[in-house]
Amino acid sequence: MILLHFRFILLQLFRIPAFLVPTVLFPTMLYLFFGGPNGGDLIDAQFPLGSFCVFAVMGVAFYQFGVGIADDRGSPWESFMRVLPVTLFQRFTARIMAAGVIAGLAILCLGIAGWSYGVTFSFGTWFGVGLALLAGTIPFCLFGVALGYLAPQKAAVPIANLIYLPLSFLGSVWSHPDSLPEGVAAFSPYLPSRMFAELVWAAIDGRFNLPQLGWLALYAVAAFGLCVWAYRRHESRAYT
Repeated sequence: MILLHFRFILLQLFRIPAFLVPTVLFPTMLYLFFGGPNGGDLIDAQFPLGSFCVFAVMGVAFYQFGVGIADDRGSPWESFMRVLPVTLFQRFTARIMAAGVIAGLAILCLGIAGWSYGVTFSFGTWFGVGLALLAGTIPFCLFGVALGYLAPQKAAVPIANLIYLPLSFLGSVWSHPDSLPEGVAAFSPYLPSRMFAELVWAAIDGRFNLPQLGWLALYAVAAFGLCVWAYRRHESRAYT
């Protein structure tokens, strides 16, 4: 049942190129404009590539979960799904798998863009970065689910942008932490986006950032609680 629902979601996404193409290519476009090396040290240029991988995964989490769930809530298909023999766990697992495919495509595009600049990772570094991306994605997927059940259908995209883009800037995903304004730099390390980036930067450097992983786990617990509350709120309003 999970694989069947996963296949349905992928078919649905690939039939909407207006959603799929920008989600996959937008991080690469920004990387080519702002993140690529400009004659500097290619070792230092590995860190912006990791940062834009974080940006890509965050985008998939907010749009595939937040916007996707908000859209589903407003469709007759959502009501029909409630009478089918599929559980909420199966549906969310299938959606996570589909999000992994879309995120993988976005990271592949970033890897090709980095390679065109001469920026690349070893297989071992890619493996570590992949694990860091996987771990850091969890709280953002959960926040996306909560957004999907809280935001009105027509407002989901602008609300997702109002959360996703400021988190990326304030978390120093687009730039080096030293370039942040002084006021922003004071609270940036406490944001989940900055912790996610720190986790990936550590993986690029061959380290394991346990403190950041612990803080992200706390964010994930808080996001899970918000998800449960948002889902129950939706259920009580829509089906009682």
